[in-house]
Amino acid sequence: MRPYSIVQAPALAFYSRDFYREVASRWRGMSSAYLLFLLAVCCLPPAYQIQAGWAKFVDDQGSKLVEQIPPITITQGTVTVDAEQPCYITDTDTRKVLAIIDTTGQVTSLDRTGAVVFIGKDQAVVRHGANETRIYSLSRVEQFHIDRGVARVWLNRSRYVAGPFLYLMVLAGSYVYRLLEVLVLALIGLAISGGARAGFKFGGLLGVAVLAVTPSIVVKTVLDLAKVTLPMSWLVFLMIAPERSHSHGSSGSGG
Repeated sequence: MRPYSIVQAPALAFYSRDFYREVASRWRGMSSAYLLFLLAVCCLPPAYQIQAGWAKFVDDQGSKLVEQIPPITITQGTVTVDAEQPCYITDTDTRKVLAIIDTTGQVTSLDRTGAVVFIGKDQAVVRHGANETRIYSLSRVEQFHIDRGVARVWLNRSRYVAGPFLYLMVLAGSYVYRLLEVLVLALIGLAISGGARAGFKFGGLLGVAVLAVTPSIVVKTVLDLAKVTLPMSWLVFLMIAPERSHSHGSSGSGG
């Protein structure tokens, strides 16, 4: 059996039984590295789209929001604002209130305001969802200052930082999710095949499971790039992976 390159794996995972046999017998510790390599490549397009979207937001909306930020200083947990209050930061297109800053007591919460952020005299309130609001005490903040100039610098820097940061976050989340998926598939394969009594090793089955989920990862990436949404596609991928894992895994054994 001729050796295969790891770079060939995404294509061979769609059809090659010989490659599945090689992976089952030889890969062992390589499967987790291959999974990371595959996801690192497949996460690049969505990360780029997120970066492009954020850059567009910075150009189109960010500067408009920054211009509404008043000088805010926090000293020993107490907020002071050099502007008329309450101060409202709004979406300039929809006129929807996004944030409220008020240390005078006229506004004390987000209730019935529609805003997602409220900064009071000694606390910050953030709405995380329709039914979840979190209150953060500012008592531990000794010294902090922000104004339009500072916010503008942060916003401009985020143009270059947001993409790599979000890429790493997406990659880490995808890797953990897929790693758990292939572990479950390998355990199922071990149970179905009769485990060591049938000559199968868990490391080999783990490699087969990684290959089994490769087509769904690749196809999902292509569909996302093409902006094509298939109804219940997640269910189809969920059903295909175990079937491929079992059918190809049953034809190879780990030595």
